[in-house]
Amino acid sequence: MLEAIVKNAQGNPTLNLGRNARKSVETYRELGNYSAHKITYTCKRECIKEKIDDYRALIDELLHKAGIKT
Repeated sequence: MLEAIVKNAQGNPTLNLGRNARKSVETYRELGNYSAHKITYTCKRECIKEKIDDYRALIDELLHKAGIKT
């Protein structure tokens, strides 16, 4: 389950996510979960518009940790 993966990522000392990334990853997991499991819900731009900077920072940090972006 994605929830277990997110919890592992948040507490994994090897991955060592920053404080903001640890907080925001759960927010986006919830939005994805709603989109995947609620028949009438689709996450739209308005849903993440106010948090887009956090989202971009999270993705950027994950790309750096994965060695995809330097």
